[in-house]
Amino acid sequence: MRDSFVFYRSFKEATDLLPAEDANILTRAIITYALSGNETKFSSSLLTAMFLLIKPTIDKNNILYENGKKGGRPKSNSEEVYEN
Repeated sequence: MRDSFVFYRSFKEATDLLPAEDANILTRAIITYALSGNETKFSSSLLTAMFLLIKPTIDKNNILYENGKKGGRPKSNSEEVYEN
C-alpha cells in the first residue's frame, strides 16, 4: 500500500473529456488502484477501456517505487568519484 502516486496530466486530460459523473468514477478508480491495488469494476465499457490504458502506467510506477525502496543499484568501481 502506498501513501502517494503520480497523477499525470494525460490522466486529467482524458477524464476532462468525460461527463462529470464518469470523470469522478474514473478518477476515484485510478486513485484506488494506485494506492491499494484494488481494481474497480465499471458498468461502462468506455470507462473500462480508459482504465485499461492508464493501468500500465500506474503498474510501471509502482515497480519503480518498489525498486527505489531497495536503494538502487550498487556503484561499480568505474563509477567512483575522483577528487582532484
